[in-house]
Amino acid sequence: MLLRRQFQTAFAPVQLSHLYLVTRQQFRSLRNVQVCFKSTFTGASIKYLPPRVTPVYQDCRSPQSIGGKANLKQLQWPQPPRNVLILKKTMDLKVNECFTRLVEHLQKVYPEISLIVDKEAAKAFPQYGLYTWEDTEDLEKKVDIVLTVGGDGTILHAASLFAKSGMPPVLSFSLGTLGFLLPFDISDFQTAFADMYESRSYVLMRMRLSLTMKRKTHDETTFIMNEMHIHRGLSPHMAVLKVFINDRFLTEAIADGIIISTPTGSTAYSLSSGGPIVHPSINALLLTPICPSSLSFRPVLFPDSFTISVETSEKSRVRPQLSVDGRLLGLTDIGQRIHIYSKKDNGIPCVIRSHKEDDWMTDIVGLLRWNHPFDRKGW
Repeated sequence: MLLRRQFQTAFAPVQLSHLYLVTRQQFRSLRNVQVCFKSTFTGASIKYLPPRVTPVYQDCRSPQSIGGKANLKQLQWPQPPRNVLILKKTMDLKVNECFTRLVEHLQKVYPEISLIVDKEAAKAFPQYGLYTWEDTEDLEKKVDIVLTVGGDGTILHAASLFAKSGMPPVLSFSLGTLGFLLPFDISDFQTAFADMYESRSYVLMRMRLSLTMKRKTHDETTFIMNEMHIHRGLSPHMAVLKVFINDRFLTEAIADGIIISTPTGSTAYSLSSGGPIVHPSINALLLTPICPSSLSFRPVLFPDSFTISVETSEKSRVRPQLSVDGRLLGLTDIGQRIHIYSKKDNGIPCVIRSHKEDDWMTDIVGLLRWNHPFDRKGW
């Protein structure tokens, strides 16, 4: 027992998991003791970090700004940011290499900054002394900046972590993957982070919707960055859904489902279902049917001041599934009404490459190959 305590004290917080003794004589002479260690370090808690620093978003006065003054803002820090959340794509060796370079650079150049990661990353990289969280409410109180390394799904995951509060500015890096939300290549991370840290960056306020539905005991609210959709799921029967606009009945849809998306989400599931491409500087709600039984049921664009409500009709033979940004929230009940609406000052501030050029226009041509002739290999 004395030996075990000595090892636990000497290697804290490493826990002694196994101790193999080859022979009794070797034990007595304390020679050739074979020990296996198992790390239990999962990151320090963010509860003891300083409170969140909220930046000021000023109107962009440049006449060349995209989207006018409404959606494009210049980021200004009232004091230097201190807590940075880094989210990365999991199970990817290339991402892990980029993550290592990013962490080492930030800790070397900005030693006053605390780096926050999820528990898996903190456990996989214990040498960096990273912070992690137990409750997402702690993130909302502590995180100043969000860095993402991966694809668009990583940004959607980041938005889900702040589903009940305002979102910190998001700086996203691509590793060469397809994505409309990834303005910077990972090779530019040093310059991009320095510009944001020193208040030289501009952000595009991407619209975020609120979804509220009644539960038996309470109302549940969550935020939408891309889209929410109600779908028949695995059932062979089509769903029957009532659609209301500002509590006025619009139509009863017989379809596989219905998508309500933001302009950001217009290039995702909605586009695959025949919806239009909407510029992210336009504040609007996009209603797109999924495989409707009527050929005249076309996608519709509504102002952001409207509220769209969807209710599962008593005629429906299936309880449709409700999903938000790829996360399944559960089955809807017959007669249950879901409200989707926009709230002021609830956008997601995404750092852009330049306030003088429109990244989005380049992306729809370069990524989607929009209107690209079939008989031509390049432009």
